[in-house]
Amino acid sequence: MSSTLEGTPNHARAEALAADPRAVEAATRAFFALAERWKLSGDEARRLLAAPSERTYHGWKSGKVGRLGPDGLVRISYLLGIAAFLDRLFAGAPERAAAWMKCPNQSALTGGRSALAFVLDGGVVALDALHGSLQAEVGGGSPVTTLAAVPADQR
Repeated sequence: MSSTLEGTPNHARAEALAADPRAVEAATRAFFALAERWKLSGDEARRLLAAPSERTYHGWKSGKVGRLGPDGLVRISYLLGIAAFLDRLFAGAPERAAAWMKCPNQSALTGGRSALAFVLDGGVVALDALHGSLQAEVGGGSPVTTLAAVPADQR
């Protein structure tokens, strides 16, 4: 599966957000909170962000985000949406929502693997597919994007 969105509407929007340091900071903060909640290893978290160098990754984790490209922002947007849909599916059981990504899944989409293994292997295309599947499962709703992580008065 391809891991680039170059030339797509999501990529164009992500390019605009990538130019806004506040949006990038908010997105990375949200990502690292989610990585902690999902109990991701450093390697898993790095791979979800398209495998930046360890130095870059640890800089981002410590709040020193110099630049995050559009693909990284799109990936974070999908992950935040996936987390929101899981929260809806497992309402009242946040620990189940957080653990779901690592549990084996018998859906046709993941082929018996965990959702995390599916997206780590499939990149942004798999993130899009999982996001769409969960969105359909919960009955739609507004998509969650990195822009949603930025307070309205700071956009």
